[in-house]
Amino acid sequence: MGKGKAWRAEAVNIWEMSSCSLSDRFDKALMYATLIHAGQFRKGTGIPYIAHLLGVASIALEYGATEDEAIAALLHDAGEDAGGLGRIEDIRTRFGDKVARIVEAVTVPKPPWRERKEKYIAHLKSADGSAILVSASDKVHNARAILRDFVDTATRSSIASPERKKARSGITARSSQHSACTAETSY
Repeated sequence: MGKGKAWRAEAVNIWEMSSCSLSDRFDKALMYATLIHAGQFRKGTGIPYIAHLLGVASIALEYGATEDEAIAALLHDAGEDAGGLGRIEDIRTRFGDKVARIVEAVTVPKPPWRERKEKYIAHLKSADGSAILVSASDKVHNARAILRDFVDTATRSSIASPERKKARSGITARSSQHSACTAETSY
């Protein structure tokens, strides 16, 4: 079986196993994530950081995450943004070795951005499926946030722009003319 077919077969298997049942461990991880990221917001917004963590966990669950993977998705930024290696050891104590290994695998050290990302991509080539699932869920959620920011900015710009106002007034005038025309020709 070629690489493409093997990947698709694995994706189908993951999809079929997606009947993950979440226990109170997930609830405890959610409370823990809320606590350790308290007061943090998504960059440049007033959106509480926990919204990103919930988004990543949601995407991971949609693609068949186990409970350990979903917990790791909730905690995936804890090492980077809320305590480093000490935080990862605390996660190991609270949620087990598998969760801690996934969090550790997706934790990005903080050298310059490009160098950090190139090393991260190289590292993912040897990561296990759980780490790749959480990492990809994180990237998808980040991409959605970037798109939302872009659309919000573009919408605010276009709503306020003189061209937009002129276009809207033209639409209003045309629609008034159309209404009058329709009223005159109705049967």
